[in-house]
Amino acid sequence: MFNLRESIRATGILALSTVLAAQATAQAPRLVEFKIAGGQTVQCPATDAGPLPARSGPYQMEVAAFMTGKAGDGKPPSLTFTFGLSVENNAAPARIRVEDVTDEAAILLVDDREPKLVKKYWRGDAAPTPVSEQSTPWIFDPKTTIRVFKVTISARNAPDVILYQPAWYSAQAKRQIASRVKNSD
Repeated sequence: MFNLRESIRATGILALSTVLAAQATAQAPRLVEFKIAGGQTVQCPATDAGPLPARSGPYQMEVAAFMTGKAGDGKPPSLTFTFGLSVENNAAPARIRVEDVTDEAAILLVDDREPKLVKKYWRGDAAPTPVSEQSTPWIFDPKTTIRVFKVTISARNAPDVILYQPAWYSAQAKRQIASRVKNSD
């Protein structure tokens, strides 16, 4: 059986990918409710293995992850969220916005006003954030964390498409990052 925890342990990038989707769809998906910014709730498909990639029309989430940068010169490691979206047909987006809607207020992470597709795939990275108990308190929470991202895709002459993508970050991976921060002090 596929073990999500084992597959992402000790990696520099934690990802929700089509590999997970292919393996997770062997289980019966169900809708899971998540509370998001503004007190709203959204329902997203998931299995016991984790969240499934969000999909609407020609757009499908492929990655909702983060990478960590090395500490140096007295600075803590940094965290950079990265997102990937596949696009079918010729549905080229004119703008892609990604917000973290996990907490009380939404935080804009990516606002790509000229998205470029490479082989029908878009990638967007947020600005690096120093990892600290003040800027990224969830990294220091000893439990597994699920963050929810709102992806708004705008195309010319079409209504916006909104995808809500939960992403699962293991307690073990977060402990490794927190340990790196403490060792960089």
